[in-house]
Amino acid sequence: SSLLAILSAATFGAGDFLGGLASRRSGPLRVVAVSQLYGLILIGLLLPVFPPAAYSAADFGWGAAAGMSGGAALVAFYRGLTRARMGMVAPVAAGVGAIVPALFGLLSGERPSAVATTGVAVAVLAIFIVGKPAKTASGQPRTGRAGPRGLPEAVAAGIGFGAFFIFLSNTSAESGVWPLVGARLGSLALLWLHSNKGHKNQSRSRLRGPSQPYPSRVTVRERKKFF
Repeated sequence: SSLLAILSAATFGAGDFLGGLASRRSGPLRVVAVSQLYGLILIGLLLPVFPPAAYSAADFGWGAAAGMSGGAALVAFYRGLTRARMGMVAPVAAGVGAIVPALFGLLSGERPSAVATTGVAVAVLAIFIVGKPAKTASGQPRTGRAGPRGLPEAVAAGIGFGAFFIFLSNTSAESGVWPLVGARLGSLALLWLHSNKGHKNQSRSRLRGPSQPYPSRVTVRERKKFF
């Protein structure tokens, strides 16, 4: 189990690094869509290798819900990597992703051990330390509209990752990897709906003609000039 944990951590680390690089070139939405599609194909090819599983519609549904939250989390995570350094985004997302299931278990009646409670406290402290904004060349903190750059995306990604594990925990042990099939289909469906909505908005903008869209962040003087 230790070897599998090390391999899993190395795989996630490599995925974070390569996904962040690809998102800077092609955009987070496209990168996540392609990765989820290839993940679905890979699971489909490996299904004959795994032992037969007895899954239900509920298992598949929980997997789809997990995939939707996980897909949205990946988009937020990769978007954060395009805006801030990986050394801040990845630890914050991982810390929040560990805190959310722990809090859910606590609210569900579970009583975590002293070690688990200490780990959550350390994760919260680490988020505050790592989330400190970087300094610019002039020594000023580099912040965005909602705090340090990349921090809102990292927190949102962590919440989505935590929800992913919570949804998967509701599947039965006999379902095998079939909930992961539902997860990939759920994430692809969510990404398709988001992309389709964006395409419709672009089409509506073209139908309005050559008029410029109303700016969303303007001053009062610029608004008067616009009208």
